[in-house]
Amino acid sequence: MDGATLHAFDTPYHVQLTETSPLQFSDDLDYWRNHSYPVAFQNHAAGFVITGRNITIDGYGTGGIDGNGNVWYTAEAGNTQPGRSMPFVFWNVSDVHVDNFYVKDPQLWALNIMNGTNMQFNNITCNATAVDAPYGENWVQNTDGFGN
Repeated sequence: MDGATLHAFDTPYHVQLTETSPLQFSDDLDYWRNHSYPVAFQNHAAGFVITGRNITIDGYGTGGIDGNGNVWYTAEAGNTQPGRSMPFVFWNVSDVHVDNFYVKDPQLWALNIMNGTNMQFNNITCNATAVDAPYGENWVQNTDGFGN
């Protein structure tokens, strides 16, 4: 997906996504602040939205999302600003199975579910690490594994 831009994936039925490589968000903070999908809840935004039903996602242990969050953590230095997008949002979904998938350094909540039913997640890893933060300081704010 070299150089691809993903805003939304809106296929209503029987979606199967097999991703064995990371989907990587760019480090262009201005772009994401101005081009993410607005979410009315707490002035959030979504970077990648999946909606529909009968959705299967399998990363086979090597596929996932690299949110490039360290750029955000460093720029904000622990003071979360509006416009950080959630890297992976399930919106109006049902019958969802996600397996062997990771979210590394999300900009905001790693996985967000808005109006989802019958969802199953197995072997999911979420990790947010601020490599530039001074020892003992927490610059990684609001990067929960699941937001709902």
